[in-house]
Amino acid sequence: VSQTSRPDWQARDWAMACMSCHNASAPVSAGQPALPTLEGRPVGELMSVLQAMRDGQRPATLMPQLLKGYRDDELQRIAAYFAAQPAAKMPSASERQSSSGGHDASP
Repeated sequence: VSQTSRPDWQARDWAMACMSCHNASAPVSAGQPALPTLEGRPVGELMSVLQAMRDGQRPATLMPQLLKGYRDDELQRIAAYFAAQPAAKMPSASERQSSSGGHDASP
């Protein structure tokens, strides 16, 4: 079995830290936009965004602090993990409404 066909378990573990917020089924507070899901997005797109936030070139609140400790090769592995996942299905407005206590969570 070649190295490229084996799952990258370390990248998966790093990616799981992202999923508490960047998840289609993550709870959303009324009036707050859902954070973008990461699954199925192109590696290059994810890398550009992650590097820009880490390096302070793209405004963000929490992400610059979270990304500060990752090298480019580690970010590449995380991006590749997400790119290889099936694109997440966003919940419908009624599903968001029921999960937010009856308040529509869409912006």
